[in-house]
Amino acid sequence: MSAILPLVRAGLFFLCMAGWWLWLNQYMNMPVALTPVVSFCSIGCILYLAGLLNVLMPVQIVLYLGGLAILIVALVRRFRTVLTSFLRPSMILFTLCWGWTILRFRGALLQGHDDFAHWGIVAKRLISTGHLANTATTAVEYLDYPPATALWIKFYCNLVGTSDGTMLMAQALLAVACAFAVAALAKNRAQGFIAAGVTLVPLSCGLVYGSLMVDGLLTMLGVAAIAAAIAQRRSSRPELAAVAAAPILGFLAITKNSGVFLAILAGLLILAILWKPHTSLRRRAADAVAALAFPTVLWYLWGQHIRLVYPDGMESKHAVDAAAYQANLAAKSPEDLAQFWQSFVAYWQDFSHYENVLYWFVPLAVCILAVILWRSRRIRGGQAAIACCAALGGTAIYTVGLAFTYIFSMPVAEMLVLASIGRYSLTFSLLVAGGGGILYLASCPTSQKRAFRWGETAVAVVLCLAFINTWGGFGKFYNRSGYDQSEQIPWLEFKQEYGLPDGAKYVIYTGDTPVDTWADTFVARYVFNTDTLYFWVDKDGPLDLDTICYQYEYLLFWGSDESSRQLLSDWGFDPDTRWIETRLFLARRDEYLKNGTPLPESSLPS
Repeated sequence: MSAILPLVRAGLFFLCMAGWWLWLNQYMNMPVALTPVVSFCSIGCILYLAGLLNVLMPVQIVLYLGGLAILIVALVRRFRTVLTSFLRPSMILFTLCWGWTILRFRGALLQGHDDFAHWGIVAKRLISTGHLANTATTAVEYLDYPPATALWIKFYCNLVGTSDGTMLMAQALLAVACAFAVAALAKNRAQGFIAAGVTLVPLSCGLVYGSLMVDGLLTMLGVAAIAAAIAQRRSSRPELAAVAAAPILGFLAITKNSGVFLAILAGLLILAILWKPHTSLRRRAADAVAALAFPTVLWYLWGQHIRLVYPDGMESKHAVDAAAYQANLAAKSPEDLAQFWQSFVAYWQDFSHYENVLYWFVPLAVCILAVILWRSRRIRGGQAAIACCAALGGTAIYTVGLAFTYIFSMPVAEMLVLASIGRYSLTFSLLVAGGGGILYLASCPTSQKRAFRWGETAVAVVLCLAFINTWGGFGKFYNRSGYDQSEQIPWLEFKQEYGLPDGAKYVIYTGDTPVDTWADTFVARYVFNTDTLYFWVDKDGPLDLDTICYQYEYLLFWGSDESSRQLLSDWGFDPDTRWIETRLFLARRDEYLKNGTPLPESSLPS
């Protein structure tokens, strides 16, 4: 029964979402393949606003029940019509991918420093507390990072159940929904294969399927927003093209601070795609509000929230704030900046990094593709020009923005080593590649000779598979090995062996056991789901019970030495114990005082 219940809850969540998919399809005439990503991102934006107003759970309940009610009413009133209009190959395939994702990540564990340092802990604390982080949530150090993915994970886990696996499921399903948005551009089965190849490229090459890191998700959201605008423009409600992309762009802007930059670039491209000579000023203004103003305002509200909730919120690492930029710049000497520029320029000239090869090759490939499509009369000259400007101009702007990020947002040590530059460049390369795939797919004619259609499809799919085989891989879609090597395994075993609770205040004595306190603080804090955790190491001296007993609830002995064993023995406890509640020292002190027993040398104030 315990194994079936999570599947039942996952099925209930699917039905809740299906109601919103039906509503978007039936009442907004949105292509079926777009409905998952638009609904997911819309819910994320709604929860974001609810979180700012501190009414998360009531809004979540309304969204759960609302989707279920819409589904029930639609099926009761017009069962046959709903099924015939909604059960399309893309939605059937999406449902199968949903089921596979649940199986793929069942029992999975988070891995990697960044998942523990921010993305995992912020989601876990949000689920535990039920509200956005505030001054009491000291476990979240990167205060300025927007919380979109954590809110979506909370929405999923509150109904399905909370574990590392379900958190990974939630984020993977969001990425899969983004991928299926491209399928809305396919006009026949052959083009459906092309759409699958196009979306598998960023899914397999980026950090998105199997991680809570958001860099790959930024790519997927950008691709999905562009595909949504084009697909909706071809529907019976073309005036809603920018509206269909708006929630995706909004979610992109509040996924990570760099997301707002990508959202603006994607929004400008969408406006260029939707532009028509005789469009009314009112319509153009409405499109601009949906594509540019909406994501920008959502992102701006997060900055205001941080300023109101945290007195020093804008002084956190990587904060987007003029004063923080000024402080970061002031900390860098002219020599540091000169060394950075030398390393930055040298990096782009070093083609031994595959991310660097892609960064320059992909925009050029998109331009060549645009010229070929123009010469073959599949697209107009203006459309080819827009594609080339977007690929080359976007790359130039992103490169400059990346340099400014290192100079103004990162500390000296990270700037000098060009921290994570490969990941950042890959994010944008895959976005450009996805845009090129959309350009090709959107240009495919509705009717072609069968042999030519499938021949062209075969070439396109082979190129996508070659790209994936060279720079990505399919292992992340099925390979479950490696979870037994997660950094949190020793801490999970320790916690489970002694039945230690979540959310308590812990001090961990390392003794003579070597510990990487910087990395293990993030991991242990995540495992114990706590805001208060401290490693007591050699530099702190002997254990100070006066400090420990009044600031922490549990004393854990990750390692021991003669000093710790003597302390426990002096107070009448087992010298080889691995953990003890600090209140027991206070209780033993009171007992000694009551009986007139002399206190040990390591005494507590009476």
